[in-house]
Amino acid sequence: MFIELIAALLVLEAKLGALLPLSGPYAAVGADNQRGIELAKEEASFEVIYADSKAEPAQAISEFQKLVNINNVNGVFVFRGPPGMAVNPISKKEKIPLLGGVGNKDFINQNDYAFQAWIPSDKEGEFLAKQMKNYEKIALLTVQDDWPISVSKGFRESIGKKLIFDEEILPSEIDIRSQAHKLKNSDAIFLNVAISQIGSFTTQLRALGVKARIFTNFWAGKEEVIKAIGNEELSFAEMDSQDLTSAELSGYVSAILFSKAPNYEALINQDEVVTKRGTYKIKNRVIQFPMRLRTIKNGKVN
Repeated sequence: MFIELIAALLVLEAKLGALLPLSGPYAAVGADNQRGIELAKEEASFEVIYADSKAEPAQAISEFQKLVNINNVNGVFVFRGPPGMAVNPISKKEKIPLLGGVGNKDFINQNDYAFQAWIPSDKEGEFLAKQMKNYEKIALLTVQDDWPISVSKGFRESIGKKLIFDEEILPSEIDIRSQAHKLKNSDAIFLNVAISQIGSFTTQLRALGVKARIFTNFWAGKEEVIKAIGNEELSFAEMDSQDLTSAELSGYVSAILFSKAPNYEALINQDEVVTKRGTYKIKNRVIQFPMRLRTIKNGKVN
């Protein structure tokens, strides 16, 4: 009973730092993570202190150090690859648990204090490749950003010789006409681009006569994308998270995990809560980052 009492007190005193992109181009997914953490707070008792990484490595390092040295948090949840990989060595040095909504497959390597709350990007790419196995001529368009590049790498390695077009574009590009004529020969396209580009590019491709089936990344589930594509049908990969978006699930899982085990020793010793490779048991059910293909049709996600 004494041990259980001490464990309960530790949970009540747990203080989690949440390093999210609350401003800048990725503020929308930062807000999704925040909603997920707030949902977790309804189920567990812990304090959370939010900090804005702006999705920039230098800013993330500065805010991480404030969370650890000034706010005295017991652990930090970080979202997105560049900030997560930037603060990773500091986590190791300071022995601060780092819970990552980070797809980089190297995030947990060489840091025993790092725990991954996101499916590794190469596995995400492999999943998309499996969904497109019945197509013979596949095109890949990737935005120059850490996570999509990593996902495309896994996709590329899995899809093999069926890939007839493979090109990277800048996040600032808004016109896809120069690529459209090259995409007309494909029967499936993986549009692995930014939130702001998915709807616009899909509409442009259809207007330019490209009839290939379009697949894209989890960002397609965002409300602004659904509105932008109208009645267009679009398929995308998403973590199987019931009513939560991928980003919300990442924040939720990390917060619940941390509230149940607010320090490194507790995290590594509670096998029913976490393993280093990202398997969590919550409410007697296992979340093992299952993926499924979802489709937007007539403005609704199916």
